[in-house]
Amino acid sequence: MIAFVLAASTLLVPPAPRPVPAVVLLPGAVSADRDGTVGVNRPFADLAEGLAERGIASIRFEGAASDDDARVVAVREIAAAKGVDPERVFLVGHAEGAAIAPRLAKRAGSVRGLVLLAPAVRPVDARMLDQVAYGAKLVGLEPADVAEQSALLEGQFAAIKNPASGVDPGLLGHPAAYWRDVLSIDLPRAIRSTKLPVLVLHGEKDFEVRKDLDFDVLRALLGEAKGRIAYRSFPGLNHLFMRVEGMSSGAEYGVPGHVDREVIGAIADWILAR
Repeated sequence: MIAFVLAASTLLVPPAPRPVPAVVLLPGAVSADRDGTVGVNRPFADLAEGLAERGIASIRFEGAASDDDARVVAVREIAAAKGVDPERVFLVGHAEGAAIAPRLAKRAGSVRGLVLLAPAVRPVDARMLDQVAYGAKLVGLEPADVAEQSALLEGQFAAIKNPASGVDPGLLGHPAAYWRDVLSIDLPRAIRSTKLPVLVLHGEKDFEVRKDLDFDVLRALLGEAKGRIAYRSFPGLNHLFMRVEGMSSGAEYGVPGHVDREVIGAIADWILAR
């Protein structure tokens, strides 16, 4: 295995007798580093290592969650890497990373296909308000406390949506411009416009991006597009595509786990078939 750990990225290329396909891993908003770390879990490291075992190279990076230029650089960097087939570079995006993947593919101009992990159809502010209500129900918060939390979040998004307010709440560590960009994305329309093959994956215990309101809606809107778009949902897996007992609440993000091997296998099989 050839691994290059650079200042802002990790490039992993498995040894092979011929050039291998590769993926660029695009993190969601909560992830702060190249491993997609959430709590004590490192889902992007799991994906990179699991895909390498199947003969697929990867690049993961940090400091670029709101920077399309850095993402394009990552695409070009891995396409130029020794041992990588430049005609078989795929984007693998999680959550908000999935939302920007179609746009990035157009800009990079050399992407073979898209793997979208937990992509959302609903706007991010609606999803976060839903998460507040869900979390409140789990812990038994009083209605007044729920209303206070919801009002705070609504106020933050009101400031984000209004550039003239001059207020940047720095939600989840990202600037208002990042959230305005995410809010502007029409994912079904973006997927239609790419014309690229797309694999959409969902964990059925995901409470952040829901099966009924996001995955099923996306599938109903787009269908299979004559075989261009494929869908898989996985019972028992949460937003990080890790197995969880009982309901997912986010508390399990603090318990060490790993991306389910079936998910890694599904991604690898789909990529290797292209």
